[in-house]
Amino acid sequence: MSTVSPRVANRPTQYYYDSATDRIDVVVDVSPAERDDLTVLVGDDRLELTIDGPDGPDERAFRTPSADWAFGDDHDAIYNNGVLTISVETEPDADDAEIID
Repeated sequence: MSTVSPRVANRPTQYYYDSATDRIDVVVDVSPAERDDLTVLVGDDRLELTIDGPDGPDERAFRTPSADWAFGDDHDAIYNNGVLTISVETEPDADDAEIID
């Protein structure tokens, strides 16, 4: 699930969960932005992308694939020729973990 500001509504975006690796991958066409124009923040259950442009910042936010999952500590972002690829591990949310005696 994602939220999109009106200025970036037409940016081609792929968001997918790879169950084999338990990772979320987000691929966004950020052209004509350069690497220095991009900010990626990863929280417990939200990934935020900000693209600084001449008309102000464009923002996009993505959530974990399920409410009982959280983003992990292993994440990276790669910018290549106007395309930003973000990969973030997912894991069961510790707050929602079942306690077994």
